[in-house]
Amino acid sequence: MFEYIMQIITILLALVGLTSLIRYIALVVLTPKIPKNQAFIVILNDRDAEIQLRAAIEQIRWLGKHLCSTILAVDCGLDQNTRAICYRIAEHYGNIIMCQAENLGSFLRSLEPNTILR
Repeated sequence: MFEYIMQIITILLALVGLTSLIRYIALVVLTPKIPKNQAFIVILNDRDAEIQLRAAIEQIRWLGKHLCSTILAVDCGLDQNTRAICYRIAEHYGNIIMCQAENLGSFLRSLEPNTILR
């Protein structure tokens, strides 16, 4: 009985690994060859700003760094504590650019001409 349970667990883990491998191969094969200077925009307000920022980080990890590598976090009126947490997260990960909503237009004009925003 114990052997059957271990075989089922082994088969399930093998299936998880196989689906992960298939996903990675499909991502590499089907991803168009586009420039790497892309930015993922996240609008942060007082409601769950830290969760939104961490979700964007995980989404970039899931998409792969070759598809999108930078997060542009737009501060739309965060309170002081939440802003400090978001800046700490940005400092920790390094690929997050924090920007005030008032400065967004000038910041976007300063980007390279072929930058793609998502």
